[in-house]
Amino acid sequence: MSNDDQPLAGIAAWLKLAAAIAGLVFWGMIAFALLGGCGSSDDTRSSSTSTSKSVVAGVPPSVKYDIIETPDKQNVQVSFDVTDRHGYGLRASAQQEPIEILRRVRTAYPNADHVLVTGYHPMKDQYGNTARRPVMSVAYERSTLNRINFDGIGRAGIWDVRDGGFGFRNDCC
Repeated sequence: MSNDDQPLAGIAAWLKLAAAIAGLVFWGMIAFALLGGCGSSDDTRSSSTSTSKSVVAGVPPSVKYDIIETPDKQNVQVSFDVTDRHGYGLRASAQQEPIEILRRVRTAYPNADHVLVTGYHPMKDQYGNTARRPVMSVAYERSTLNRINFDGIGRAGIWDVRDGGFGFRNDCC
């Protein structure tokens, strides 16, 4: 490969990553809709159940927990607003919040097989419109969640042990 081809290879890798993330988001939304994540609270289907808890003690008020249960699995999807509530920047806050969220998910939802934590922040598009968009989304399996020492893991380390997803978007903020 010549030196002229190296920048193109880097761009191609980023495009593949972006396409993979877009595919994950698309299929996640389809699965969420099919599993009844958008159903009402009085939904009486026996094959799957969806419930929502707005706040678990000790986490920021913006945190939302969506539980998706099927006969053989329980998935927890957590969303929160990325803010600089700790006073050390958005990126560091986006790393600290999942630690606190995952600590509580491990205790509050002992049957959760998978956990997806997504952080949102207002972002401007190329037309100048601002909208709340995901800036980080990390996924953990139960086996990984059980191995994490929440008192010992650092902010940067929580993303390193993830089973899927992406850390902080470079184009954010």
